[in-house]
Amino acid sequence: MNKTEIKLKSLILAQIERWRHALHMQVERQHGLRSGGEWRTGE
Repeated sequence: MNKTEIKLKSLILAQIERWRHALHMQVERQHGLRSGGEWRTGE
């Protein structure tokens, strides 16, 4: 792998982690709504 490929792979992996985190936060909010809990802010 050259440096460009490594940088690209790093950017892709970082984006996947951000999506995973955002999805986790969305699921937490949905569970809170169903159980009548309060909305959580960005913690």
